[in-house]
Amino acid sequence: MLWEYKTAKNEIRTSALDLDGQKGFNIIETDIFLNEMGKEQWELVDVNPILVNGNTTQLVYFFKRPILLKPSNLPDIGYDIDNNGITGSQI
Repeated sequence: MLWEYKTAKNEIRTSALDLDGQKGFNIIETDIFLNEMGKEQWELVDVNPILVNGNTTQLVYFFKRPILLKPSNLPDIGYDIDNNGITGSQI
């Protein structure tokens, strides 16, 4: 299976409060963001913090999803494998 990847960065705001009263991380906004990514078939595979002076200043999210193979995103290998008039491989 072939995968495509997406990376997203979230700035931790010092003025934001989540429902638990923790500064900088808004659970509701994060849930909305992650659910939107899921609707687009992105699977969250990892989250890494970016630390500055021992404090988390950003979170980096890594997503993947299967590549949907269609003639427009197939590599052109110079011949038509499936005889449909479009050059490109069928992986």
